[in-house]
Amino acid sequence: MFSTFKCQIFLTLICIALCYEPTKEDLKCFNDFETEMKCSLSSERLQNCSGHKLNITHPVSNMFEKYTCIFERNHHSDNCECNITVEGFVLTEIFNTTLLEGSNVLLYKTFVTSDFIKPKSPVLSVQKFENGNFNVTWDDQYEKHFFESLRINLTYGIKGGHKNVRKMIYDI
Repeated sequence: MFSTFKCQIFLTLICIALCYEPTKEDLKCFNDFETEMKCSLSSERLQNCSGHKLNITHPVSNMFEKYTCIFERNHHSDNCECNITVEGFVLTEIFNTTLLEGSNVLLYKTFVTSDFIKPKSPVLSVQKFENGNFNVTWDDQYEKHFFESLRINLTYGIKGGHKNVRKMIYDI
């Protein structure tokens, strides 16, 4: 009996080291509220992205749109990432996701468009004047107005300096 118990402990330790069971917190998705949905899968125990995919469905009219998002390693981090292009987003849309490793279902997670929006990064232009002042402008990269409540957080400072100024801009 004691030998069986040792064997179970040994197998459990091997499984903990080698088996990957992601949690809902490991899967994060964002949309730019225009056409792109990007998902990332992170875990300290995730060895590689190979074989991991995300099946995504969401209702459109009386049908279901279906997407498959294949994970690949991010070159700047240890996360696995994938993205899909959709026709456009509606605030109340529901995206049902199924995370698979091969044909094994690892988890299900539901996203509502309004809860996972991350706007695109703006394109900045900086103009320096002779008196030392700067004029900073940006293009938010959206053809239509995003939200009237969209706010820009601007942080600026002297390169190499230790003090930055943060400013929230309400009128865009």
